[in-house]
Amino acid sequence: MRRSPSGCGPRVRSRSRRLAVLLALAAHGTAGATNGFNLIGFGAESTAMGGADLAVARDTSALNTNPAGLLQIEGRRWDVAFALGYPRDVRHVDGLGNDAENVSDPVPVLQGGWARRVGSGAALGVGLFVQGGAGSDFEQMLTGFGNRDGLSSSFGLVKLSLGGAIRAGAKVALGASVSLTRGALEQTVFPDTSAPVFLGYELDEADGYRFGWKVGIAVEATPRVRLGAAYTEAIPLDLEGDRIVFDMEALGLGKVAYGEAHAEGLGFPREVGLGLAFRPTPSLLLSVEADWLQWSNAVRVSILSASAPDRPGAPPELSFVQDQSWKDQRVLAAGAAWEHGATTWRAGYNHGPNPIPPETLTPLFAAINVHHLTLGVGRRFSDTWRWDAAFEHPFRHEVTYTNPSLPFGPDAREEVEGLVFHGSVARAW
Repeated sequence: MRRSPSGCGPRVRSRSRRLAVLLALAAHGTAGATNGFNLIGFGAESTAMGGADLAVARDTSALNTNPAGLLQIEGRRWDVAFALGYPRDVRHVDGLGNDAENVSDPVPVLQGGWARRVGSGAALGVGLFVQGGAGSDFEQMLTGFGNRDGLSSSFGLVKLSLGGAIRAGAKVALGASVSLTRGALEQTVFPDTSAPVFLGYELDEADGYRFGWKVGIAVEATPRVRLGAAYTEAIPLDLEGDRIVFDMEALGLGKVAYGEAHAEGLGFPREVGLGLAFRPTPSLLLSVEADWLQWSNAVRVSILSASAPDRPGAPPELSFVQDQSWKDQRVLAAGAAWEHGATTWRAGYNHGPNPIPPETLTPLFAAINVHHLTLGVGRRFSDTWRWDAAFEHPFRHEVTYTNPSLPFGPDAREEVEGLVFHGSVARAW
């Protein structure tokens, strides 16, 4: 059995971009605009508030933030949200002489939902949400085996959620949602490189489905203060693919395609969040939030295995193990919204410490951004229509590391920075 560098990280190919297809468009990966793999917010309003939305949730994205917020919807509502992420400066530098820049295209994301009140004390909704992901693409990298080759990966999760909320008292709302989630992974690790101790490979899309759930509560403590809390269960993923190709030239076998591929050890974490929203004046809203994400149980050891080779003499099974050992993450977010007539101005900040230890970081899953600044504006066109827009800037973050399982030598460096533009259209009646 031979081992090759394995990992996961920022990259987006055309097939992977179709991860979250709804009607015509979908995507995953967000140019580093994440807390680990998680997006910092869902929809333009949530993102513009820096992701401090647990006590604010009042549109259909509440299904994926705090389902209790569905009770703030009066009548019926639908939202369509989109985003476009640009990997502004994603770079890998190492002791082999590489100074490679990510060549991924801009990443589109589409999501949305529908909800309605049921009587005076209940609400129901359904929505599709891109939960997050990571991806990058580095071309013509020096491999350490005397040649140049490509290194890329894309990973993401999309959720189809169904949920509702009920009133549990004059000031208390309870909510819950269940989700059918789909995860997918593509990976290319020096696919045209072969050595006695290394077999490059290209994994076509491997995907898997799993159910998840979330519960939330919202409390109107005073007419000016609203509290929110939510719990999200972890989503471990087992991904299956039907094609992975290894370069076995060093074994005299050429390219060998395996008909069964399996990837495990990647997932999305158990999450607990608390939020508070305060209106010092009728036109000003302030919101803060603290979240705990249990990455230590979600991304520990990734295993990629393959079987059913198409060529006699090839190893019947291969397995590659990569230590990940992510750390738990404590995210702090704050946002503000100021209403002036039919226009609302928003700003936010999100701080999520890098959960990836330097000894297990790879250029494939460099989800290392820490600081995010957000700005937004929205306008109400009529009693039923409104639009919102947001700009998100994950600031440049750099990590120098030595991962002994990768052939990049000591003191490799990953740099990640991005720009993301968000927009949404909503109708409420």
